[in-house]
Amino acid sequence: MFSKNVYIAPLHEHTDPDRLVEPARNEGADCVYLLQDDSVTEEVVATVTKQLTDNGASVETVPCDVTDVYSIFGHVTTIADDHDDDVCVNVSTGTKRSAIGATLGCMDDETDATAYFVEDTEPAVRTQENRSVFE
Repeated sequence: MFSKNVYIAPLHEHTDPDRLVEPARNEGADCVYLLQDDSVTEEVVATVTKQLTDNGASVETVPCDVTDVYSIFGHVTTIADDHDDDVCVNVSTGTKRSAIGATLGCMDDETDATAYFVEDTEPAVRTQENRSVFE
């Protein structure tokens, strides 16, 4: 059986969809977990989900308060622990608090996940200087 690329990203009302979708698309994510804040409209969720599934990823939305560090931490550690795969966490798509919770979740001794940040001033694509998040 092959290893899957698992991608976790907080999604809230101010999320730039390109910062969420492009890394998953460019890195060939097989499975995407959207930690969805209740501030996000169903239209945004549907649009992001369609863009991800059009590229072959399965998508699961997980209700989550992205302003709660411990909620994000708990979801990241639980999802990562449920997968024996490459797990990457986009810490740039949520709030500052969600970035802290996601980063702490990746740093947990029992969690094998990699946190990464997508700059909004740079294209969300892999370059020679920016290695694959799944490598």
